[in-house]
Amino acid sequence: MQWSFSRPQLHNFNGSLTYFSHNVVREEELFFNVVFIDLYAGLYCSLIAFVAIQFIFRYATLLGHRTLLESFHGPMKFIWLPAVIAPGAMFCLAGLLLMEPDEYSDEYIKQEFHRVYSRDVKNIARLILVAYVRKFFLL
Repeated sequence: MQWSFSRPQLHNFNGSLTYFSHNVVREEELFFNVVFIDLYAGLYCSLIAFVAIQFIFRYATLLGHRTLLESFHGPMKFIWLPAVIAPGAMFCLAGLLLMEPDEYSDEYIKQEFHRVYSRDVKNIARLILVAYVRKFFLL
């Protein structure tokens, strides 16, 4: 599996979140590693959604909610499938669209990555979210 090679890491720095891989990859493989990092995050999000649905099932079982338990049996059980897939798919899509690195985000974390990891941020597969950008505030 590719994500065993990409080994995603998370780094928080001063209002930013960077999801990246330490692996050294060629320029033409950089996009694919970013996609696999994002897929890994989406699968993790779907796993958390699955665990949440499992807790709903346990709650219904322990307290004897017959109507809720019936949704886990027969053809009704397929209503839970989108509840597992949708959060992961939305997380993947949002990650690729909203966390795409640009010049501002690369400059924002450049010194931090050099200080902590001794790496040039432009040469690694990464998704960057800079949460607080002063120049876009209306105040």
